[in-house]
Amino acid sequence: MELGAAKLGEKERYKKIILDEGAVYRMLVDIFLQAHNEAPPEIVLELDSTDIPLHGEQEERFFHGYYGHYCYLPLYIVCGEYVLCARLGPSNIDGATGSVAEVERIVAQIRQEWPQVRIILRGDSGFSGRVTELVRTAWGVLCGEHGAKCPAAARSRRPAHKRRPNFRRAEKRRGC
Repeated sequence: MELGAAKLGEKERYKKIILDEGAVYRMLVDIFLQAHNEAPPEIVLELDSTDIPLHGEQEERFFHGYYGHYCYLPLYIVCGEYVLCARLGPSNIDGATGSVAEVERIVAQIRQEWPQVRIILRGDSGFSGRVTELVRTAWGVLCGEHGAKCPAAARSRRPAHKRRPNFRRAEKRRGC
C-alpha cells in the first residue's frame, strides 16, 4: 500500500507516505474473501449511506435537509460483518452516487475467487434506480452467467401501473 519506499530515497522515505487507494479498496474485499475457508453458496451485499455530522468549516461540507445538519454522506457496502467499501462523499449529491462502479469493482473481485457464488444486492429505495442500472448493464457479472436473460430488467420495462400494486384499490377492499 505504501509506494513511498520505491519512489523516495532512504532518508526521505519516512517523511512522506504515498497512498495507493486502489490497494486499500482491494484489501477490504481481500480480507472478506480470506475470512472464508470456502465459497458460500450465496452472499448479500448491502448498500447504505448515512450522515457523518460536521462541526467546523471542512471542505465539501453541505447542509443536508433530511438529517438537519452539515455533514458528509459516505457510501457503505457491507456483507455480514465485513465492510467491503467505505467511500466518503459530500452531502450535496445523491447518497447512491458511485454505487454502481463500486458494486462492479467488488463483484468482479469476488468473482475472481468465487465464480459460482450467488450475489444478492440489498439497499433502500435510494438505491433502486442505481441497482436497476447495474442489473441492466452487468447482469452477467452479478449472476456469473454471461449472456443470461435478466428478469429484473425485463420487469422494469413494464408500465409503472403494472409494476406497482394499486394501493387505493387495496384500501377499498379492506374498507379503509
